[in-house]
Amino acid sequence: MTPNIVNSAGIFLNHFDQSVSPREDFFRYVNGSWLKSYEIPADRSGYGSFTVLREESEASVREIIADLAKVEAETGTNAQKIGDLFRSFMNEERTGTRDFSIDQGRVIADVSPRHDAKHLRDRQLHVESL
Repeated sequence: MTPNIVNSAGIFLNHFDQSVSPREDFFRYVNGSWLKSYEIPADRSGYGSFTVLREESEASVREIIADLAKVEAETGTNAQKIGDLFRSFMNEERTGTRDFSIDQGRVIADVSPRHDAKHLRDRQLHVESL
């Protein structure tokens, strides 16, 4: 965001449009200068403080995950699981090298309500190993 003059209440004073009477249009009075000067990015339908918060949060989470992928965490911990998953997605050498064509009918027939949770987990691990 651009530098702003902010009072102690967190109000961006440079967004005010002094040419508009607050009695006539309070929204334009408070936001008029910003509305006139700010252009919403072409790839967005809207942009505001919540967009900035979301983008900053996503960047922070990605940094945390990338940091976890750089270390060998203790086996079985969430840090280890997250790091392993991230590394597997980012493994460009393996991209496109696996054959995911499976007999879906056989898998669906094998995973039916008659099986218990352990069997379903075993089938999931089998499918993931293909």
